[in-house]
Amino acid sequence: RRLTIRDGTDPSSAGVYCRSSARCFLSRLHVHNNGFGVWGDGSIVYLDRSRVHDNLASGGVYLASSEFHITNSWIWANGSASASSFGGVSLQDDGNNLSVFAFNTVFANRSPAVSGVRCQNQITLSSSIFRNNATADVSSTQCRVAYSAIADTSPWPSANNLTDNPLLTSELPQAVDLHLQDGSPCRGTGDPGLALGPDIDGQNRDVAPDMGADEIVP
Repeated sequence: RRLTIRDGTDPSSAGVYCRSSARCFLSRLHVHNNGFGVWGDGSIVYLDRSRVHDNLASGGVYLASSEFHITNSWIWANGSASASSFGGVSLQDDGNNLSVFAFNTVFANRSPAVSGVRCQNQITLSSSIFRNNATADVSSTQCRVAYSAIADTSPWPSANNLTDNPLLTSELPQAVDLHLQDGSPCRGTGDPGLALGPDIDGQNRDVAPDMGADEIVP
């Protein structure tokens, strides 16, 4: 908890590597400027209230044949526009239908393919914000998006998504701040059936939770 992992020199290495059969509990982690941010293969990965960004050589979070619980996290500016096979997140769960991806903000990741979230089997992405990812916010054929803010909602027409600008505090590359502004349309529009603990700042979620990793608290 509360670790910073940064500046890995090998472009193929990960800041955090969860090997086969490992259980990795990652909370309040700050992972940046590595090849991969977080890598898991045949493992169980809990990533909560964390910041994963500027892992440029490969991408942010790569999970293969794994059970995962990715919640309340900011994932931004990962990957490369010319070389990465994915940008922010690549997900393949282990087929047990226990994985969760909810209340995350995925912003401005880069890849020639899918820049935001790439799903390699059927996975639901809930109560999250997908914004300004370079090519596609998600891979629509395998990802199912619900209760989320995303530019193109057409693949999921009845899933309580919205296309409005989420009104993040700052989208400037030199001063990214993914907290929500008070007037954000994401306020109170997350899935009310999900109870996944406090937001990225440790603030409790409302009974009508906000989309994304940040909960606006009056």
